[in-house]
Amino acid sequence: MPGAPTNPHIDPAFGCATAAPGPAISPAGLNDAGTPVLRADITDPDQDELSARFVLWPVADPAQRHEMVWPVSNGQTHAQVDITIVDASGYAWQVRGEDGTNVGPWSDPCYFTVDRTAPPTPTVSSAVYPSGFTTGGGPGVPGSFTFTANGSADVVAYEYRIYPEGDGNWRSVPGDGPGGSAVVDYTPANSGYQWVSIRRGPRGEPVLSGGIGVPGVFDFQSNLPGVVSYAYRLDDGPESTVAAGADHRASVTAARESPRRAFERQPGVTYTVWVPRECRAC
Repeated sequence: MPGAPTNPHIDPAFGCATAAPGPAISPAGLNDAGTPVLRADITDPDQDELSARFVLWPVADPAQRHEMVWPVSNGQTHAQVDITIVDASGYAWQVRGEDGTNVGPWSDPCYFTVDRTAPPTPTVSSAVYPSGFTTGGGPGVPGSFTFTANGSADVVAYEYRIYPEGDGNWRSVPGDGPGGSAVVDYTPANSGYQWVSIRRGPRGEPVLSGGIGVPGVFDFQSNLPGVVSYAYRLDDGPESTVAAGADHRASVTAARESPRRAFERQPGVTYTVWVPRECRAC
């Protein structure tokens, strides 16, 4: 008889919220299909061939149950949601194992809320380096930029880059809470124009373990014989390798430095700064 499902979650790292409303999820940021992928682990002491039955329903109308049956491989299963899920609506889901003769117990319900609404354009300001031609600041003079959510309670982080002095790469800084602001220190090395670009994502963007820089676990597995290692890359980072165990599985603990690419499709703003040759206000 199939055992009780364990580790129910939504890719890539939304754990099972056992009460509504659960995490706010932006489906477009989850994967190329733009729909949630539900996952769980299911085993059978009898080692029978297993399938998994997933059921999904709107929290506001539990009678609208939608079932999906997917295979179980090496004790793990997943189901890609194949119906349209409605923005700003709450959903619940469960899963159980089936072996053709017996059915296992249902998992506890897991909850999530669909959030497809992008936040408004963020704002940026600086006391030392205000936008446009300024009489303050200068090469070697410390300053800072403050990013704000512009009234949106959904924003939890900002991405920014400073150029031409910077390396052109986007960096991430968390806000001081949902809808909060963030401060980035800035000390220019040269005079002339500098541009500060910022962008952000809603709280539903998939960030490992619910926070930028917070470690999460990736599990790898394969049905191919003779697998000894896995090569992987996180975002645009370098390729790494992890050894596989005797069961052809491996796990990696990693922290995402920025939200996924859906973050890039959110509104952004570019802030122009003039750095004078000398600090005229110092």
